[in-house]
Amino acid sequence: MVRCLKFVITSSRKLQCLLLASMFVLGSCLSGRTISVSTSTALANTATLQPTRLPTTTPVPTSTPTLHPVDLRKKLVPGLYLAYWSQSTWRVREVGGSSSMPLLPDIKSDFYTEIEVSPDGNKVVFVSTPGQISVYDFRTSALTTYPNSEVNYAYDFTWLSNGDMLLYLGTIEESWLPDARFGIYSVSLLTGKTFKVADWTDDRFQYGLHHIRLSKDDQWLVLDAARISEYYAAQDSDFVVYMLETVCLVSPQTCGESIRLVGDGHYPEWSPDGRLWWVCPQGTRSALCVAEVDSLESPQVFLTVSVLGKSADAKFYGFAWSPDGEYAAIAVKQDKPNDPDHKRSEIFLIPADGSRPVRVTAASDENEYLEGWSPNSKYLVYSQVIGYTEPQGELGGRALITDLYLYDVKTRTKFDFVDASGDREVFGFFMLIK
Repeated sequence: MVRCLKFVITSSRKLQCLLLASMFVLGSCLSGRTISVSTSTALANTATLQPTRLPTTTPVPTSTPTLHPVDLRKKLVPGLYLAYWSQSTWRVREVGGSSSMPLLPDIKSDFYTEIEVSPDGNKVVFVSTPGQISVYDFRTSALTTYPNSEVNYAYDFTWLSNGDMLLYLGTIEESWLPDARFGIYSVSLLTGKTFKVADWTDDRFQYGLHHIRLSKDDQWLVLDAARISEYYAAQDSDFVVYMLETVCLVSPQTCGESIRLVGDGHYPEWSPDGRLWWVCPQGTRSALCVAEVDSLESPQVFLTVSVLGKSADAKFYGFAWSPDGEYAAIAVKQDKPNDPDHKRSEIFLIPADGSRPVRVTAASDENEYLEGWSPNSKYLVYSQVIGYTEPQGELGGRALITDLYLYDVKTRTKFDFVDASGDREVFGFFMLIK
């Protein structure tokens, strides 16, 4: 019997790997009192952009079809599942279940753990090798690769809502070199063509692009750019947020003309009501700014770290909206007591009704990352760092070893998603099978 399936997906886009000793680490509707804040970054700081079509010598995509395709999802009973990386591959496991199965057959990876599911849930894009992305179709079991000879590492994927095009970021030169460059790329799944949408070449922004996000109507693309190489030691003012109007993707060579500056800050996110939120500097303190698309020049400050009882050295380093818009989860990091060279982190829930924030993780010396929400807004996922892998590859890079936790918003309880001591776990996305 063929089961009727419906897939509802949310996902995380945090880069959690490549902790290299000698290189830069790439880095997975509120109401309340607001005060005005001005945008401090001048338009003169805009980076030089060079949108171009990739050289015609770029390898063409290759597809590997399956003679007898089997949709692996049909083996799953109805329920809520979480796709995660463990044991060198992507796996899927029911929330509350005790067993898992491979999500992508015969696909192994020891280091690269970037993945993003398409809006309809039928495809996933992931990094198969440093400069190559691959798309796997669950329905046909076909694996299509899209090489990009210009990029040595691809990361931060996002799909257009129709699933016909995806965007990603990439390093054009090794990120630890003085002439490092980063670009935005688009891939058409209809034509197989890859375009370079924009190329950041200005020295002030050579240290990386991050957190690419599409608005729900696909009209706007936002991301942040770093001014300094010490990414995890940077202040909020060491970043700027940019916005791009996606209509230019019809003719990618025009995209450079449509990029506009939002202001100082990073971690841009879209709320369910279509407003843009980002972490911004408010004096010496970290704050959360919000603005309508047509009034970005006058954003409002909604929250500062002091509201959460944190000292001035505390910084917001990411947040995520629940799909139902009831909560915003926000992560805060600050120096460990008597150990300013290391950080500890905590996660809070900010209720949409403006009531008291809820602490998700206890104040401790642990290092935790905010990951994402389940599609029914019941669970918040976060990871806890428990160690590092052995050096890998020619450069001796080490990746984080993390445990995944699910926090039940209603009962305010948490549980370890997979009890796999010492194994590296990375959040991918949720699948709701009916």
